[in-house]
Formats: sequence, structure tokens, C-alpha cells
Amino acid sequence: MRRESQPVGLRSQNPGLFVRAEGAIKSMATKKASSTSCFLITILVVGALLRLVWIYEFPTIPQSDFAVNDEIAVSLSQGEILSDYARNLGYPAVLSFVYRIYPDPISGRILNVILSCATIYLVFCIGKLFFDPLAGLISALLMALSVPDIMMTSVLCTEVGSLTTMVASFYFILKTLRKPEDRIAAFLSGLLLGAAALFRPVTLVYLPVFLVSIWVVDRRSNIKRWTASAIFLAALLSTHALLVGSFSIASGRFTLLPLMNPSAAYTLLSGTNFESQGHYDDEEAEMYWSWPDSERLQRSISEAIHRITAHPVAFVRLVGEKMVSLLADNTYGSHWAFYSLDGPWTPQQIVIAQMCMAALAQITYFLTLMAGFVYFLRIPNSQDRLLPLLLVAIICASILPHILLEAQPRYHHILLGFLAVAAGFGISGLWKRPSEPSDLNRDNMIQ
Repeated sequence: MRRESQPVGLRSQNPGLFVRAEGAIKSMATKKASSTSCFLITILVVGALLRLVWIYEFPTIPQSDFAVNDEIAVSLSQGEILSDYARNLGYPAVLSFVYRIYPDPISGRILNVILSCATIYLVFCIGKLFFDPLAGLISALLMALSVPDIMMTSVLCTEVGSLTTMVASFYFILKTLRKPEDRIAAFLSGLLLGAAALFRPVTLVYLPVFLVSIWVVDRRSNIKRWTASAIFLAALLSTHALLVGSFSIASGRFTLLPLMNPSAAYTLLSGTNFESQGHYDDEEAEMYWSWPDSERLQRSISEAIHRITAHPVAFVRLVGEKMVSLLADNTYGSHWAFYSLDGPWTPQQIVIAQMCMAALAQITYFLTLMAGFVYFLRIPNSQDRLLPLLLVAIICASILPHILLEAQPRYHHILLGFLAVAAGFGISGLWKRPSEPSDLNRDNMIQ
């Protein structure tokens, strides 16, 4: 009896065709990855050169509050443990390590350049994780060309380091959401948020955002969520314990001094000062420092409550003015760079240069904001809206404390990395819609 012929698969008919096709696909993927790496390296080199040229041309002399960071770092690098400090010690402690290598402010400025370049790389990683390599490259480019960030590298303030550690913490919390059993990612996220809090204690406002994201975004087993949360918190606390332990050993007695900031309560006073519009005020600062140490916090709170309850309408108006100031163009780095400038510059040339730098900063900041808004307007479906909610929550957490606390344009510096991420999505989305869910959705974590 004649046998019926069975259908034969295409692969068995022409196996060489499939081998060649698979090889071509792998080759294309390799070339794409190689070109992405080349673009990223170029962006990092350009970002580093811009920052190095800035700190070389404008060797800002430590002034104002960042002069205090310099003084503390110098004393710590020489092994001196004082009984009182005017600032929290996270950033000066890190600065003291580079001062041990070369005891000059240029060491701190180079440290800022390294941290700033790390932020450029991290926003690329977040863009790639959230969307695709193109969005990551655009985000990194925006961060590399961010004039406010370039200018801030010349001042020994906490903003640059806080931005780097916050963006890094955000990246690792995303990896935790993608894979809750990745305990290393949860640990690193908590560790880096703890470092950010040691630089600027106000960054602890992001702690609820990160913890809630673990429980809301990740819908898998409670055990994994509890484990991730516990590891995250333990890592955060370990950074504080390490700093306290180091200073306690160095001083020969247990002390919480490294976590203290004697001027912290003053920001509540200045933040509710109607005459100074929520900014620093010399007369009020003099009054604050004249109070006994043990009474400063209580008196500041009482005075702030009195101002708010006695003039509620004026306080609402003040909050609006502070929000405008908080989100305005940050020219702090430019101001102090030109303030300490010497050489052949005339006063008129300095004024013109300051105006030009302010205009460049405003343009890059404004374009980044607008591109970020484009992203939020172009979110393709309801599922993906859960992802930008994390960015919105971080932005809100950055703004809300300054309803009561002092507001300055440089205080929004910590948002630049997140704005660059959103802007990268927005710009890349203008000509390319996502063809598949993001990595987070692909793992069925967004329900």
C-alpha cells in the first residue's frame, strides 16, 4: 500500500537558510549593541570634557555654605574630630577622603565631575530599562549637556552627589521591581538612598515612595515583597550606622553627631518668612543662632506655626512664590564661579557672561521640562501609566517639603536626572512608538 507523504518542516527542507537568518539576526543585534556603546562612550566623554573645562576655567573659591563643607572636610582629612559641626557630615566625610589624596578644593571639584558622569550613565541605564536604548541615549545626552549640572560641579555642595545617589537608588529599585528575588538590587537601592540621606537628609522623603512602589507595583508573593522591603531598609540604616560607628570609634565615645544638622530647623524659619519670600534672611539667621541649642527646634516650630495661623492667606501666597522659586533656573554654580573670578575680566564682561550662562541654563532646563511633558502626554496605554507614576511621585516628594521649608532654585537639582529620563522618553517617542511592553511590564509585574 502506498504511503502518504508527511509534511516536512521548512527548517528540515532548508536548514542552511535558518542558520544564515539566525546568524544575520545575531550580527545585527551585535552591531546595534556596539553602536549604542559607541554613542554612550561619546556622550560620556563629551559630558566629562565640558565639566572638566568648566572647573578648570572657573576654579570657584569655597564661599558661603559650601565653604563650611570645605572646612569640615579639611579637619576630617587631618584626623580632627570636633565637638560640634554646622552641617551634617555625610558629604564632608566623603570629601575628606579625596582631600587625603590631594588637600585642595580641586579634588572636590573633580569628585563632582566623576559623580556627574556617573549620573549620565545611570540615566542611560534607566532609559534603556524603561523603554529602549534610544531613549536611554537621549536621556544621557540631555544630562551631559545640562548647563545647570555642569555649573554645579564647581561648587562643593551636596547637590551633585545627592543627584547621583538618588538616581542610582531609583535604578536599583526598578531592578528590584523587575525581579523581587534580586536581593542585591534591593540592598544597593537602600544603601544608595541612605547615602543620599547622609548628603541631604531631606531626601528621606523618597523612602515612602520606594517602599510603596515595592508593594503596589509588584503584585507577586507577599514573602518576596516583605523580603525586599526588609533588605532595603536594613541597607539604608546600615549607611547611618557606619557613619555613626566610625565617628564614635574615632572620638572614643558613642555619638550621633554625624547625623545632626544644627541649622536644619532654621530652614523652617526661613521657609515661613514672608518678607524674604521663603529665602535665607540674615537677621532671622542671627536670631536663630542666638537661641540656646536645646530650644532652636521648638522655637522654630512655634514661630512657624504662629506665622501660618496668623496670616493664612499670606502663607498660601508665599507657597506659590516658593514653588516658582524652587523650579526656577538654577544659576547657583554660575553665580559663585563668576563671584570669585579674577584676571582680565571686567565687571561688564562678567555680567554679560553671567547672563549668557543663565540663558543657556534656562534653555536646556526648559527644553528638558517640555520634552518630559511630551512623554507624559504620549503614554501609550493605561498599564504603562503605572511606570511614570513613580517619576511623578518622586517629583512631588521633592516639592512637598518646601511648602514649609526654605526654597531655592538649586534645591530642585536632584530632579534633573529624573527629568532627563522623562525627556528622553518624550523625544524618542516623537518618532518611535514602543512596539512592546517595557521590561517591567514584560515580566508581568504591572497588573
